[in-house]
Amino acid sequence: MKFNNRGETIVEVLIVTAILGSVLTGAFSIANRTLLNTRQSQERAEAVGIAQDQIERLKTVYSNSTPTASRFCLSSSSAVEPATDPLIGDPTSTVDFSKYPAGCIINNRYHTFMEYQSANKTFIVYVNWDNALGEGQDRLSTVYRVAQLSVIDTIMSYIASITRLVL
Repeated sequence: MKFNNRGETIVEVLIVTAILGSVLTGAFSIANRTLLNTRQSQERAEAVGIAQDQIERLKTVYSNSTPTASRFCLSSSSAVEPATDPLIGDPTSTVDFSKYPAGCIINNRYHTFMEYQSANKTFIVYVNWDNALGEGQDRLSTVYRVAQLSVIDTIMSYIASITRLVL
């Protein structure tokens, strides 16, 4: 008895379809995870840029004075807006973004504030945002220590100012 093998059976077609489906599902899940990781990296890079911008504003605002509030943020116009204790929160818990002053919200997504520690003249800049995965919030914190002028620096700047006055 001779069989004619001109076409595929339904079983062969189902097996090939199942294999292709498995391969495509795996490829889709890898591509999706890669896309989410890329988005998280973009968010973190943007948060770093916001923190750097806040530090630059901080240098301008407090170059010759000390802060009057221990927790505050700097708005886009570099205005100081006091912040309240509920903004800090536990790093493992979610932060209530509704308590942020309007000037502390950047790009309608990133919520920023600073904490001043007078004992060591250090500022901590916090940037919080809802993460791309929808699994809570991410936080970036950066420490900025105010440069202390040494006695020699103070004397040298005094001599330079006298020299300018004489010339």
